[in-house]
Amino acid sequence: MPGLIREITVCGGGNGAHALIGTLLARETVERVRLYLPLDEERARFAAAVGREFRIRTPEGERCSPTEKLKITGDPREAARSPLIVLVVPAFAHGPILSSLAPYLTESHVVVALPARSGLEFEMKRLGLPSALVGFQTLPWACRVAEYSRRVTVYGTKRWVGVACLPADRTGEAVQAFGPLLGVEIRPLGSMLALSLANPGQLIHPGIMYGAFGKKLDEVFPSEEAVPLFYLSVDGPTAELLSGMSEEVMRLKERVEELSGMGLSGVMPLEEWLRRSYGEAIEDASSLVQMFRTNRAYQGLRVPVVRTDGGYRIDLHTRYLTEDVPFGLAVTKGISQIFGVATPLMDEVLEGVGRWLGKRYLSQGMLAGQGLSETRAPQRFGIQASGQLLEVYGL
Repeated sequence: MPGLIREITVCGGGNGAHALIGTLLARETVERVRLYLPLDEERARFAAAVGREFRIRTPEGERCSPTEKLKITGDPREAARSPLIVLVVPAFAHGPILSSLAPYLTESHVVVALPARSGLEFEMKRLGLPSALVGFQTLPWACRVAEYSRRVTVYGTKRWVGVACLPADRTGEAVQAFGPLLGVEIRPLGSMLALSLANPGQLIHPGIMYGAFGKKLDEVFPSEEAVPLFYLSVDGPTAELLSGMSEEVMRLKERVEELSGMGLSGVMPLEEWLRRSYGEAIEDASSLVQMFRTNRAYQGLRVPVVRTDGGYRIDLHTRYLTEDVPFGLAVTKGISQIFGVATPLMDEVLEGVGRWLGKRYLSQGMLAGQGLSETRAPQRFGIQASGQLLEVYGL
């Protein structure tokens, strides 16, 4: 896998894709970066920027890179010329992008999802793709586009990021290749099942939206400065909700390990993940509330909003809900259901945010509502029993 990094295709044009593009352009080992953008408008904006410097601003300063080795394309055949395909898009776009690339993907390709969220392995199996899959637990960066196609701001970088592969025996290659490429420590999580369960966004984003902002959905904020900071809005009850959902994941982990013999050491309590990921960036680790409020990587990031009459209103179509629920929390609920582990707090959040989104994920406490077809829960792919689930991972 280390030999594949000379030519890389990046799929996506959002915040994470900008940070990745800037990172790759600065690497001497990378000779060609293909940027696959099916949308005409995004492609035109990036094409116009080729030849100019691409800038990344970090807490340590600003880095500029030339863009001559960046090639913009909307052709999936051209995109598949790179042996390494990196998806840096919302999880709902994974399926459509992989479907467009599928005719050109072979066993020699490696598909990377940065991040994978949960259940991507079921989507790959459905599509029958022969390529190896590398899934990252999260983005390495907390970042925002400063100027589309030209500048990105990185507010903080995690100390490490978890990775898993399918087949699992390629994880060592991924650790060796992506550590130097991304500039962060890469730690193996053991399996894609561990990666799916260890997805922190599935707890943090819907949990904070539901716990801290559930009663503010009708509130209009008069200015951008008045929009609340997202992570700094975590209070005692919200922290209890997040901690409780994390405990439900840990009970599921123990049940899966007991029945399968699979090691899931990469699945850890939320507080432990925050400590390991951000380290000294957290100034006060005395409580979960303080870990969010004093994390330097979380400063300045506001709750997603949309413009409305008189100001700004909380955006219910943010990826915090449209991605982290169907491609995160619902997947873990589905796996919990298969292994017979009760998840009352997850159920509360799924039902609550489901009402906001006009989706019904649960029926009598079971993942069987009409919203199931829009998730990556195993039940959507006909997986109902533990044996079927474990077969996906070669067990």
